[in-house]
Amino acid sequence: MDLIRAYEVAIKTAEQAGALLRQGLNEFKQVSLKSSAVDLLTQHDRASQALITEWLQTAFPDHRLVNEEKQPDAPASAFEHVGYTWYIDPLDGTNNFAHGFPVFAVSIALYAGERPLEAVVYDPTRDECFSALDKQGAFLRSGSVKKAIHVSQADSLINSLLATGFPDVRHDSEADNLAEFALPLGPG
Repeated sequence: MDLIRAYEVAIKTAEQAGALLRQGLNEFKQVSLKSSAVDLLTQHDRASQALITEWLQTAFPDHRLVNEEKQPDAPASAFEHVGYTWYIDPLDGTNNFAHGFPVFAVSIALYAGERPLEAVVYDPTRDECFSALDKQGAFLRSGSVKKAIHVSQADSLINSLLATGFPDVRHDSEADNLAEFALPLGPG
């Protein structure tokens, strides 16, 4: 398996899906519910997923695809001999997108068995591509500039900038991360 080729295909695929979403941001959205009142699905989720699925299946016909939107895929047993699986969230941030808030991304990752090989998160509204490649590091491409990125060197939360999202099951699950979000950052 040519990991560099797979990495380049994943980036190009995420960028193409992102272009589709960027165009759809200001269009009418047909919104339906998946598992709860805050777990939304739009026609743009489906269109992005169809594009990503087509590109990855064309480039890697013997790889398994696991789609966020749960559309039918071949049974896992059909791919047991391969060991490569693509995990796809064609519109990561559907709630934001559906409300016209321009903070969303396309997320694609490749695994060999349970081992992550690469990941791509493309933000189409900022034209920023965050990516990581096994044993080669993580990168941010913003416009035409690509640079290595690293975790923060901050030694405490008070010296950090924090952001979070809340899971779609926040109304139905104790694992909603609200308690962790409300923890005080320091004394007093």
